[in-house]
Amino acid sequence: MLSNLPEMGQIFFETGKTFVDKEIGRQVSVIAERRAAVSRWADHVWRAVAILDGQAAAAPFTQLGEERDGVARFFAGATQLLLHRKETEAYRMNLAGDRVLYVIMRPEEGELPFTLHDVTASPHDAQDHLDSGDELVEAVPMSEEIASWIEAFCDFHHVETPFKKRRRDEVDIEELKFSKEPIYARTGRFPSPESSKGDG
Repeated sequence: MLSNLPEMGQIFFETGKTFVDKEIGRQVSVIAERRAAVSRWADHVWRAVAILDGQAAAAPFTQLGEERDGVARFFAGATQLLLHRKETEAYRMNLAGDRVLYVIMRPEEGELPFTLHDVTASPHDAQDHLDSGDELVEAVPMSEEIASWIEAFCDFHHVETPFKKRRRDEVDIEELKFSKEPIYARTGRFPSPESSKGDG
């Protein structure tokens, strides 16, 4: 799994898994790539390029190997990839389509270019972050191992919800005619004009 990354050096990954009643999680690490920009408005362009199982024994944005042809790769950070029981419909949509994980990184003004905020398998969560306009959201292909793990979670927890057509409340509307008692006087929902006069 690590063979396609340039000169990883002394960085090792250990897989940790946590199981709870309504959700399941596994530790993942994100590899980011920095390229020289062709725009006058930015020096570099960043994107997430790989997601690996486990926690890397390195600080966020440790460079992996040497920069080549204006391209450098970094360990961006590690986080828990969480699956929630109530979001299985979104995961199933993902598995039936692109089969990607979404990396959300927030820009920083200090020494680090970004902070790794989240990795999610839900396209709905990714769209919410994308709509904010303040974060970098990248779709990264998920491994077969992670795809099988998500599929098994969905098979265990997913419950099909039957579609129910919403019915309008039926309201009897009676035409109000001159010399005819108003409908609200008979139903008692509102005081009748006659009773209001008596109270005075």
